Amino acid sequence: MLFGPTLAAQPLDVDWFYRSSANGTSESLVDLAVGADERSVATGELIRRFDFQNSDVLTVAVDRQGNELWSDRYIGSANGADRGLPVALGPDGATYVAAQSDGGPSSLDILTLKYSATAERNVNA
Repeated sequence: MLFGPTLAAQPLDVDWFYRSSANGTSESLVDLAVGADERSVATGELIRRFDFQNSDVLTVAVDRQGNELWSDRYIGSANGADRGLPVALGPDGATYVAAQSDGGPSSLDILTLKYSATAERNVNA
């Protein structure tokens, strides 16, 4: 049998949703982490309008109800293609984002962003 019986999709109840939208940009999710406190942190890239070779690392944290706690846009030193990769939450409440960052004409750098529990950013490039 090539095709089975058709099943009607049942709508699911959504507890909450969060939509991030910066005017004039496109956003792409790469990774999501959920902490023991049910805080969710997502990272990826923010692509600038009409300039698809330049992007920034975008990281957003929301609480268990979907309310934004904080967000950050990291623009690398060469103002080129930067992208958040995996994200992890530490036991101390800190957020760690591994990223790639355009380092100039011929280099792509590895970058680590650490956000404290109060969302202060520390960069290790």
